[in-house]
Amino acid sequence: MTVKERLHQLVESMTDQQAESTLRLLSEEHADAPCGDSDIRQLPAWVGAYRGPGDVVERMDDYLADGFGR
Repeated sequence: MTVKERLHQLVESMTDQQAESTLRLLSEEHADAPCGDSDIRQLPAWVGAYRGPGDVVERMDDYLADGFGR
């Protein structure tokens, strides 16, 4: 049995309370580690900084037809 298989087996045998406290400990220990897939990257700071009309997607065809700022 691999280490990961043993870990999965251990997690499956835990109560919810044990799992919660274990997760808290592991989260503190590995706070800098990425969660989930290794392909997940931190988004740049400018993401979400758009300050304009909120209907851009709905009016996309209108904006494109008008030349989109030309």
